[in-house]
Amino acid sequence: MTQISNQEIEKTLRNSECLISSIEVAAAYERLAAQLNLHYAGLNPIVMVVMNGGLIPAGQLLTHLTFYHRMHYIHATRYRDNEGTDDLDWKFKPDVSIEGEHVLLIDDIFDEGITLKAVVEELNKEKPLSLEVLCAAKQAA
Repeated sequence: MTQISNQEIEKTLRNSECLISSIEVAAAYERLAAQLNLHYAGLNPIVMVVMNGGLIPAGQLLTHLTFYHRMHYIHATRYRDNEGTDDLDWKFKPDVSIEGEHVLLIDDIFDEGITLKAVVEELNKEKPLSLEVLCAAKQAA
């Protein structure tokens, strides 16, 4: 993994512009959680976080979820030495059966979709009752 110096981080922060305030972000997570609460009420889904990217969005959402759920995580990547590859590398596969279960998969962004597609294909082999993905869409530059 490439190390970034503190000076590089500070320079990036100095040259950055805040596009959305933390208050706006928190409000968006609350609205999303309200929708999820309606959608998953009574379903007792497995909420599965894709590490490491899904950790922050999941953490922001979980404090607002009112439905019963079980938490698990997976760790799969196509990135090695900061370069994308075609092979999916499973760092940690699901350690729980999802057969016949509702599953909400949380990731950070939908980039090219290659990794997420491979993860979904692998999870669908386990025959979940439903498998839905929650992530932000990457904006075009």
